[in-house]
Amino acid sequence: MIKKFLFGTLVIAAIYYLMAVVVLHYFLSALIFIKVPSSNTHETQRYVVATDGVESLIRAYIAPAQTGCVLFFPGQHGDIARYENDVFAHLSRRGISVYAISYPGYEGAKGTANFANVKAVTQHAVSYIEQHSACRIADSVFIGRSLGAAIAIENALNNKPRGLLLDGVSPSLAATVRQKLKGNIWLKPLQLLPIAQLLAYNPKLTDQLRRLAGVAVVIFQGDRDALTPLQPLQRAVSDESLLELVVIKGGTHRDTQVTAGPLYFDKLCQIISCVTPKI
Repeated sequence: MIKKFLFGTLVIAAIYYLMAVVVLHYFLSALIFIKVPSSNTHETQRYVVATDGVESLIRAYIAPAQTGCVLFFPGQHGDIARYENDVFAHLSRRGISVYAISYPGYEGAKGTANFANVKAVTQHAVSYIEQHSACRIADSVFIGRSLGAAIAIENALNNKPRGLLLDGVSPSLAATVRQKLKGNIWLKPLQLLPIAQLLAYNPKLTDQLRRLAGVAVVIFQGDRDALTPLQPLQRAVSDESLLELVVIKGGTHRDTQVTAGPLYFDKLCQIISCVTPKI
């Protein structure tokens, strides 16, 4: 009886770990890139960029007196409408135009996103902005938050901006996956797996930063960020002398940009030219 119980337990454990291995290696994209319905946004212009059967949407918010431009890469949940108030309006008052890029399946863009097609279609979108707008990529700043930070960095490696302004950043995708597992009682045992080796896509932040010579990089990280905790990031970038890490007291994964207040925009305006906003 005991032997049967032990054997059954081992079979269940083997199936549990095997399923996790398959999901982490082959289906992680489907868990990370979700479907986000269209929302009511107020862009100046909208462009559709198609690549290999999927689309990205570019929402342009043109400042009345443009002195610079940013490309905005949102996080896992999109939520462009929220950023119109939290970020884009503040940038417009400083003379900064915004080009917000939505991924396949996000807020009106057709298709289903995965790591490969998001990289391809966002690179196409960046090239489109360079060719069809007044925004010069070499003089721009890429803003990325959470998942969007990783996508912004990937694009910066292909087409260098003047700077990167990021928040909710993880040292690697494996570190974020491990943190998610840690926070779920049913998934905690999966931390025993060699997650970094199982992921088909797992770029390391420090390796990428070393390939971005000449690009100013500022990271805002909240000290209460539960998904991408501050301490692992601090350890990972401790030797990156050209990177500026700004710790926001009380900032969480969702609200670090807002909690940072004017400092967030001041750091941007140290990279590109801004006008003084009217009070």
